[in-house]
Amino acid sequence: METTSPTAAPVKKEILKEGDGVNIHWKDGDKAMVHFKTVNMQTGEIVDSSEDMYLGALDLRIGKKFLMSQWEDAVKTMQLGEVSRFEATKDSVLNYAQFGRVYRDASRKKHAEDHGEHYHSPAHGCCAHMVENDKDADLYALHPGVPLAFEFKLVGVEKANSYEKELWEMSVEEKIESLPHLKECGNSLFKEKKFEQANERYTRALGIIENLSTMKVSHGNIDEETNNGVQAQKPVFLSNLCACELQQKNYADVIKHASLGIDIDPTNVKLLFRRAKAHYERGRDLDLAQSDAEKVQELNPNDKAVEKLISQIKTKDKKQNKDDAALYKKMF
Repeated sequence: METTSPTAAPVKKEILKEGDGVNIHWKDGDKAMVHFKTVNMQTGEIVDSSEDMYLGALDLRIGKKFLMSQWEDAVKTMQLGEVSRFEATKDSVLNYAQFGRVYRDASRKKHAEDHGEHYHSPAHGCCAHMVENDKDADLYALHPGVPLAFEFKLVGVEKANSYEKELWEMSVEEKIESLPHLKECGNSLFKEKKFEQANERYTRALGIIENLSTMKVSHGNIDEETNNGVQAQKPVFLSNLCACELQQKNYADVIKHASLGIDIDPTNVKLLFRRAKAHYERGRDLDLAQSDAEKVQELNPNDKAVEKLISQIKTKDKKQNKDDAALYKKMF
């Protein structure tokens, strides 16, 4: 299905800034990156503005039955760089109560996570807490006659199949088929010493595997044999992720992710070695480092790398004991 902008605007439209002059040939699956402002037309108050939030521009997928369907119709009348204002219909005003609440909540959560803070959603608090922290959430549900205007700025367009889909957009088949490609891409990036990008590929693969694990086999989303094959790949991706994190000196993450993989596959020598290496590099829990390294040696007696690591662990442990003894002597 293809639509060419500009089409007939779904509501009254006012162009505030002209676009680049090129009409866009929209297809289902295209992605529009849009900043929005929601304005109470009675008071002139800006109720919400994506540029004042922490989520960046809204990714609007064309043809994906977005809750605010009239937003899609409005954006399809716009050109890249254009800023336009649309008066809302009653239906879109009512739907905005739900969308606005969810979007504000997601913005607050993102801000908290970026600052290492725990976020408590007002949706899970008492009524007074919800009103205090989300005073506009039910404005439109309580007063459906309140007229709203939506101001959009079209800041980007990506055509269908030119961008990486979000998990919710992918079919089960697409998710499964993406795993070998993610592994191959991650491995190539690792060889090029692009460890951050490789980390992203392995992390995405693990997200897909986790997503598939939550699907109900009994509901026919994925058959048991296929699901078992997918889950069997998890230790491999965890091991590759740990290899990146070692290079990035993220030793705590190596220990966490290696432990997850070892819980699944206790004899995985790569995971055991990488966890031992992380403990050694941190200089703490050298007994745990030695225990992991010795397990690798039992499983793979001819491994020269683990033999070297065991020697390094013993040397560092001896030095730490000597330093500790000297410190205690000074104390007494």
